Amino acid sequence: MTRMYCWKTVGAILILCLGAAPALPAQAFATLFTFEQMSGSNPSGSSPGYGALVQGIDGNLYGTTAYGGTSIYCPSAPPPSSAGCGTVFKITPGGVFQTVYNFCGEPNCTDGANPWAGLIVGTDGNFYGTTQYGGTGFEGSYLGNGTVFKITPQGEVTTLYSFSIAGYLGANPTSGLVQASNGNFYGTTSAGGTLQPGGHFSDGTVFELTEGGELSTVYNFCDTCGSNVVPYDPVNGLVQAGNGNFYGTATLVFEVTPGTLSTFYLPYYTDAVGALILATNGDLYGTNAGDAGTIFKFTPSGTPTTLYTFCSLTNCADGSQPYGSLLQATDGNFYGTTYTSGTGTGCNPLSYNHGCGTVFRITPAGELTTLHNFSSPVGNYQIAGLVQATNGKFYGTTNLTIFGLDTGLGPFVRTIPTADETGAKVIILGTDLTEATVVTFSGTAATFTVVSASEITATVPTGATTGVVEVTTPSGTLKSNVPFRVAP
Repeated sequence: MTRMYCWKTVGAILILCLGAAPALPAQAFATLFTFEQMSGSNPSGSSPGYGALVQGIDGNLYGTTAYGGTSIYCPSAPPPSSAGCGTVFKITPGGVFQTVYNFCGEPNCTDGANPWAGLIVGTDGNFYGTTQYGGTGFEGSYLGNGTVFKITPQGEVTTLYSFSIAGYLGANPTSGLVQASNGNFYGTTSAGGTLQPGGHFSDGTVFELTEGGELSTVYNFCDTCGSNVVPYDPVNGLVQAGNGNFYGTATLVFEVTPGTLSTFYLPYYTDAVGALILATNGDLYGTNAGDAGTIFKFTPSGTPTTLYTFCSLTNCADGSQPYGSLLQATDGNFYGTTYTSGTGTGCNPLSYNHGCGTVFRITPAGELTTLHNFSSPVGNYQIAGLVQATNGKFYGTTNLTIFGLDTGLGPFVRTIPTADETGAKVIILGTDLTEATVVTFSGTAATFTVVSASEITATVPTGATTGVVEVTTPSGTLKSNVPFRVAP
């Protein structure tokens, strides 16, 4: 593939352009962009593999790198110390890459540093995320103890909250956010919280943050509270189930409501449990990377079922250690990645064999199919999960690359949010929406405005019930990937 580079600096935004990658035919895998190895100069960022990509309202894909960027000196970066404090980037489905923001662009990194988690799209169309370090909370760390931030698609960053251990409200978030049905944001911190007897801080928190930046603690984790069944050090995000409660993973699966936490055992090794997702059937699905790893289903009432155990094939040809979250695609199946094993070549044997990880599909019944085997020197060791864009294709990151995978699934539309009351304004994301003629909510016609080829705004019509959102275009009718729930 021939590449064409161009460099342009606009304020704090460094833009890197690439020639578009070739279109992906059915069942095709393509590397869309390759980051530089960790070095003294990483203008495009480095280590993008921790957080999953997300599709913005402009149809492009957005993500974060934990390190790299153009910040001259980043105290939190591994040697060389000039490796940068991380970036926010975007990439088109065709492979045109841009660095949208470089963290640690302000004195003492008050704008944040090291965004380990990916972004979410808020109901206002902007992105929201966390940084592990930076901010204005310098107590206990000269670099700050992390932030929650908002960033526009154009790269304007607003710090909504800076964590401080001395504030006892948590510190160092390494997970992303979820915007709940009440409009507030919920997340976890990996450290900090209330001061325990003997001067020991809690081991992380669950927090709630209003859109105006007011933060409150929902729960304080603790591993020294007299019980070995209390989870601690939460490093993954939360998911809100249909019952309104939040579920997450630490050393165990937990359910949390304000001030109350319940824990559930899983019937296998649970030291490395990934984030949960809410499936269309109302159950929770997750991955456990401990030992070879498993995929499990979990009902909101706390009943676990193991769907698949990795390394079931000779030499772990089916992959092992699925660190990333699952994704339920428009065909109803689940898709994900494994960190290692598979039949790829050129990787050091981290465990079991020399494979570099896989992309897989698994049915709700537990039938697993390997869709791609990664190989060295680039495109291996997957920690984050996948995203399905509204063109039907899958996109993800490795430790060095951004890739796309086309399995032949067709285009669809996605609503932001996925639930609201009648009369509310809803964003509908899709592909080639310019000539849309009709929008319906469970069959009831809605008034709408075409904003761009990738965005429609619509009003939830009176009389609409919970069901599929449909957009009629000259090329056919596009259906929402999940039912839209009309709130009472």
